[in-house]
Amino acid sequence: MEQYSYYQWLALITCALPLVAFVAAATAIIIIPYIQSLLKYFHNEEN
Repeated sequence: MEQYSYYQWLALITCALPLVAFVAAATAIIIIPYIQSLLKYFHNEEN
């Protein structure tokens, strides 16, 4: 029973990893330009 539970978790994690990677990549693609524009804005405010 414990063995089955372990394999079930292993399968779940293996299936979840690509999804997590995809979400992380999508988040980075959305957030990075936003952060860059914020940095540019603050840099221009200083001058």
